[in-house]
Amino acid sequence: MTERISGLVLVSYGSHGVVRLEGGENLPCQYRRQVGRPFCGDRVQVSLSEEDRGVVEEIMPRSNRFLRGDARQRKHVVAVNLDQVAIVIARKPLPSRDLLERYLVAVHSLGIQPLIVLNKTDISDYDRSQAGAAVFDRIEAYRSLGYTVVETTCKAACGTDALVPQLRKRSSILVGQSGVGKSSLVRCLLPDIEVQTGALSDATGKGTH
Repeated sequence: MTERISGLVLVSYGSHGVVRLEGGENLPCQYRRQVGRPFCGDRVQVSLSEEDRGVVEEIMPRSNRFLRGDARQRKHVVAVNLDQVAIVIARKPLPSRDLLERYLVAVHSLGIQPLIVLNKTDISDYDRSQAGAAVFDRIEAYRSLGYTVVETTCKAACGTDALVPQLRKRSSILVGQSGVGKSSLVRCLLPDIEVQTGALSDATGKGTH
């Protein structure tokens, strides 16, 4: 019987992905059709091939699944086995009124820990209208209720220092609307990996990719 090694799925694209093995090595892997497609966060059993690649032989039971809906109201798995969901809110673009609440409800329904990340704190030209103030007042209200809120910016070398301890030794996902800086945060936290980022369109205030 072929020896199997335990690993964690880091990246998943269709029929292949990247698995981090127990020893810390990142191994490109193929998926067997009869096993099914693993998702980011899946714990798997991998067999090694002769081409320095692996084959996912088994997907271990999942503790939870984080889903996202599309325009047709279909649900898709984004990640599994999460310990924490980091909800990224930025000073620009201004979040919709109930966005934070909807994320918090979704996270609590999974029984996992939410983390509120206020990004782009270096921006001074954000919406200071009544609607804008209400959004950030609610963030402070959640802080007073005991929710962990960290402030970040990708424009300074120490801009993510408050976020790093909250992510250490936890399986986390960053969620939030387009343009809030999720990919930029990942690049600051993990500078050795390439993440496609988009510029914030001055015309629309939305992220472009």
